[in-house]
Amino acid sequence: MVPGVDRPLRNAEEIKFHVGTAEASGKLYLLDDGPWEANARGLATVALAEPLAAAAHDRFILRRPSPPATVAGGEILAAEPGERRPPRKALIERLRAYQERLAGHDPFSPEGVRARVEHALDRAGPKGATRAEISRTALLRGEAVEEALKALAASGAAAPLDSERWIHAQACRAAVEEIRAIVKEAWAGKQAFSVPLAQLKKERDWPAALWRAIEENLERSSLAARRGGKLIDPAAADALSPQDRDLAERIGAVYRETGFLSPRPDELPARLGAAERDIERILEHLCNEKRLIRLAKTVILDYGHFLDAQRKVVEAIKAKGSLNSADFKYHIDSSRKYALAILDYLDVLRVTIREDAERRLAPNYEQRMLK
Repeated sequence: MVPGVDRPLRNAEEIKFHVGTAEASGKLYLLDDGPWEANARGLATVALAEPLAAAAHDRFILRRPSPPATVAGGEILAAEPGERRPPRKALIERLRAYQERLAGHDPFSPEGVRARVEHALDRAGPKGATRAEISRTALLRGEAVEEALKALAASGAAAPLDSERWIHAQACRAAVEEIRAIVKEAWAGKQAFSVPLAQLKKERDWPAALWRAIEENLERSSLAARRGGKLIDPAAADALSPQDRDLAERIGAVYRETGFLSPRPDELPARLGAAERDIERILEHLCNEKRLIRLAKTVILDYGHFLDAQRKVVEAIKAKGSLNSADFKYHIDSSRKYALAILDYLDVLRVTIREDAERRLAPNYEQRMLK
């Protein structure tokens, strides 16, 4: 506020906003407690009635429209498009954090540029930002952004996710801890032995590079391991109760003995005298341990039997050039239901390729065969 103002500035007061040679009408919303008397300093938002060309660190003055008088001036810390103002509390925290990062440095000095780049990364959150996105957000040249990123990486404040995208270290740590907490909770009650990655990713629009970093952290700390599309508990086998171990052995024996005529999962409770919930939990564990393999919702095989079927498919196609389910069922002495489930699963693995009713070997199929 300028000295000698005849009356204090109040929240939602009509003002004239001047920056450079441009002028626009608007309303002043005080973020710090008001009203503001002469010589007061604080944070405020100006909501303009029309668009105006302005950017962070431009200087401005505020005038009262009637009677005309200059009442305040200052520096723009952030310029936001759109009609909706950010929530007051979040905006105050964001602007205070930005001021602390600048720490009184000229925003165009090397220290100030680093603070602006770090602030842009912080605002990007777990999605991170590319060099070009940072350049647009912070209104800085690419060369300046590159130098600032190098300095931030050296200090541990930022890290590259890949060749283009960067993330603030705090956002990366928060994302890792969020997933670690979910995994720990899942393992704690031993009610689940795996967490589907697809569901986690659906709920969090994070870049693939961040998910890779999270998985590496989980594996490095032995908290979880990736198996296909799931995170599994590597210590699950050691944590099984005696009752669970017994049930696991009984289920495993059923699938070893039944081969390619295995029972549906919903048939096991009556067959083994166990609760459906416990059956499903142990089936999940046995699949994670590669003792069983679930080919479809109702088709589960002993893992060794599946490997045998996979070998037979490859040998049959090598011998005749192609294979269909009607013929394959005789190779495994089973029904078309099981033959189709096996062939469909090999299609998903890209071991085989379906052409009408026939299957052929996919290019480089050896690299995708299960072992």
